[in-house]
Amino acid sequence: MGILQYALLIKLKFSFGLYVNKMLQKIFFLLLVSLFLSLACKTPQIIKPPASYQEAKAPEPSVLNIPVEMDIMTLEQAINEQVELLAINEKSLVDEDPSLSFLIKKSDRILLRFGENSIYYDVPLSIWVRKKTLLGNLEAEGKLEMNFTTNYDIQNDWNVATKTEITSHRWIEKPVLKLGFTDLRVAFLADQVLARYKEPIAEMIDEQIRENLILKEYVAFAWEELQGLIPVSEDPELWLDIEPSALCMSPLQVIDGKIKCTIGITSSAAIVMDKEQGNTRTKKLPPLEIKDMVRSDDFLINLGVTMPFKKAETIARKYVVGQTYSQGRKEIIINDLELYGQGERLVIKAGIGGDYKGDFYLLGTPFFNNEKNQIEIINVDFELQTKNFLLKTMQWLFHKGITRRIQEQLVFPLDEDIQNLKNIAKTELSHLEIDEMLLLKASLYHLEVFDSRITEDAIHVVVHSKGKINLIVRGLDPFGE
Repeated sequence: MGILQYALLIKLKFSFGLYVNKMLQKIFFLLLVSLFLSLACKTPQIIKPPASYQEAKAPEPSVLNIPVEMDIMTLEQAINEQVELLAINEKSLVDEDPSLSFLIKKSDRILLRFGENSIYYDVPLSIWVRKKTLLGNLEAEGKLEMNFTTNYDIQNDWNVATKTEITSHRWIEKPVLKLGFTDLRVAFLADQVLARYKEPIAEMIDEQIRENLILKEYVAFAWEELQGLIPVSEDPELWLDIEPSALCMSPLQVIDGKIKCTIGITSSAAIVMDKEQGNTRTKKLPPLEIKDMVRSDDFLINLGVTMPFKKAETIARKYVVGQTYSQGRKEIIINDLELYGQGERLVIKAGIGGDYKGDFYLLGTPFFNNEKNQIEIINVDFELQTKNFLLKTMQWLFHKGITRRIQEQLVFPLDEDIQNLKNIAKTELSHLEIDEMLLLKASLYHLEVFDSRITEDAIHVVVHSKGKINLIVRGLDPFGE
């Protein structure tokens, strides 16, 4: 190869190197431009605020005062029908005269009187006396009244302990056997027979009283049946969820011929739309607590009502989605809306389209308007990150009243729900068949919402109500009727 050819080859290589270098510079420049344009076209995104939730606040405990009363005449009738005093039919029991025999039995209605923790019985008895003689059998009849006292005590386990004693007896008509011209008075011998049987008679009365004064069974039945979910309405499906926590009873009193007491059940109650929300735990019957209570069938009960986020979002979207805000050629539109909680505040996630594509976040506080029966979101403002972003990029938006307009639309009426609750209370709770033996009768005369709370899936409100209530246990009477 000559010098000329070698020089030409060197020149060609140098020219090709320059060409490649220029091409690489162009490619690198194009890549930088593409990257810049890509970054310039990508919309900065605001970081979503974290969610946090409050536990659903259980309604404040309320007291169901359940009046219990029994007509003394009804109790007398039950005892007269069920308490069959032992008929004493004894022969040759009197050592002084084995030829004598006695038949002693209840002859008339047993009468009751009540004192403090005591029941007094006046039991009329008839005495029939027979004496064997050489001339035949001689018979005589007499009448007496025996007086019993039963001291009773309602124990901590709700069982009734009793102690019955014969306090006295008096002869109304003493039996007299006529032997020719002689009268044989045998009342003192009958006294001996009665003395021999006073303890068995008292024990028998105790047994009958315990069997018929079944207070524990009555209270336990009501306590157990009130727990859990009680169907209230089929359309919409609603359940009354009662969770009793304490139980007490007033002392038994006799007023206007009736035995009266009040059973107070401290409980929380909620109206639930989902069975899964209900209480499934069953608590055992607590020990008895006797205390003085103002006897009344008034009750205070707090019912929980929920506004699910899905329902709230559906309501809000009707008014918020589609709103546009513009200045000059700049415009944004709200395309979607979601709600979730952050402690006591509500986060409003607004999906934005137009010149900005992404999400804005606002915060507000749920407030219940008692006059309008609606949940309102007040103090609505941009969340801090959203506010900082807008100050740098779309400051004009602050002058368009977007927060005010959104706040005005975030209104969730509960008037219909509360009216439905009143209607349900008026119709369903006025005669609620818990089961074939337990009937609840209630009526509301005051109802208002006084608290709200945000949980993971809903805004919860608590309805404060007062009314009248009676709990009737059919086929199971505390006095054994």
